[in-house]
Amino acid sequence: MSVIARIMMAFLGYVLACIAASLVLTLGSLAPNWNEVMAPLGPHVDAAESIALWTVTGLAAIIIFSVGFLRRCW
Repeated sequence: MSVIARIMMAFLGYVLACIAASLVLTLGSLAPNWNEVMAPLGPHVDAAESIALWTVTGLAAIIIFSVGFLRRCW
């Protein structure tokens, strides 16, 4: 059981590292110009900004996870 728990913890750590990397990538690349990106949507876009930020973060996490996992297994 100890081996399975270690493998699961390593996998969980990898997933959390991918999420952290995607947050850093998203905030570092989009945050400085975020108001310019969302300006065409109108003055009341707080909810749209939040949804867009988490969507981009989620997609970046999936891409980082996939590339890292395939690179490690290849």
